[in-house]
Order: sequence, then structure tokens, then C-alpha cells
Amino acid sequence: MALDRKQILAAAFELLDAEGLEGLTMRRLAQSMDIQAPSLYWHFNSRRALLESMADAMLDEVARRSSGEEDWREVVLRIGRETRAAFLAHRDGAKLFAGTYPISENVFRAGDAMMTPLRNAGLSPTMAGWATFTLIYFVIGFVIEEQSVEPFEGKVAPDVNLSAVRQSAQAFAEQASHPTLAEALPNILDEDFDRRFEFGLDLIVRGMQSHLQEASQSGASAGGPRRSRRREKSS
Repeated sequence: MALDRKQILAAAFELLDAEGLEGLTMRRLAQSMDIQAPSLYWHFNSRRALLESMADAMLDEVARRSSGEEDWREVVLRIGRETRAAFLAHRDGAKLFAGTYPISENVFRAGDAMMTPLRNAGLSPTMAGWATFTLIYFVIGFVIEEQSVEPFEGKVAPDVNLSAVRQSAQAFAEQASHPTLAEALPNILDEDFDRRFEFGLDLIVRGMQSHLQEASQSGASAGGPRRSRRREKSS
């Protein structure tokens, strides 16, 4: 049977889950599939091309269940949660996505699914785009931390012992006389990632709402910050 891209991607995700992002190399992937490396390069001309296709595949189920009648807030919350779940489905999923710039169908479809209701609600194309990427950046960073302290499917030990970090940070903050930080640390390093994620998601939605209110009050679409023009030097 001829080798195809779907088979390679499936094997790549299996290797990712078993070895992590650092262990996902073209050589190891070829070995795991019992094939020669040139067979992989016929379908993916570099490791980066493979990772970009994997990043796109992770978003395959994101932003597909819209009823078309949701309020923009519901869309943002749903897509944010679905994206987090998509990254968590694979070991180092967020870390893999963070290092790619895929120009692909699932990435563009998911992005457009969030930008469109924001645009229809009153944001300019620029602000709708920036708002969407702000959400994505938050999810990526959040899940990278989350995956560093929680084992993947109980098979892999976490990279960081959060309890030990919490104790060391608490002692340092108190010794270094940072009382506000010391007081907040137990909650900053709270292991309830669901609650922390929802808090961050709510902050982003409130920020979007603020820009929409400003746009409504001004009677014009909200735009990006103005850039000052440089004065031309006289000759």
C-alpha cells in the first residue's frame, strides 16, 4: 500500500504523544514507521512542513459546531475552550503549535469563525484580527504551562513539580519582602487550571466588549492605534 500524508500524520502524533516535541524528528518518525527517511520527505520536505501540517490537523474539530445564532461572546468562549482542548489532546500540543505559521484550511477556517462575529458586532477588521490572535496567544501560553505540570494521559511524568515550585516561590517571596506577591502566590500557582483558564478567557471577552462599546459610542468602527508620522528631514 502506498504511503500517504494521513498515515504519516497519524504516526507523527503517536510519536509526539510518546516522546514529546523534542523526540519528534524525521529520523525517529521514519524508524517508527519502518520506512526510509526519503519516503517522508516526498510528502513533507522538512520537519517544519510536517509540524505545520500537524498544527493544522489539531484544529480539525475546532469551530465546526456553530449554530449561526450565537452571540459573539458565546463564539469566543466556545472557540477558546475548543482550542485549549485541541492542544491538550496531544503531548506538547501547544508547544508544537506555537512554533508554526501554517497557511492552511483549518487554521484559516477557525480564525475566520471567530473574526466574523466580532466584525459583525462592530469591530474593524484590524481589531477583529488582533482580538482573535490575542485569544490564541493566551490559549497557547496557558496550555504550554498546563502541559508542563500535568502528565499526559497519566503516562508521562510532568516536567515541573508545581507543589515544589509553589513552596520555593512562597519562601523566596517572603524572604525577599514582596508581600503582595507572597499573598497572591497560592492562587497564581493554583492547580485548578480550568478555573484559571476561564478567568483569563473572561478578561479577554471583557476587553473585546470594551472596544465594541467605544466603537458604538464613537459611531465608527474601532480601529488600531494611530501611528505618528515621522517628520521628513528637510534637504
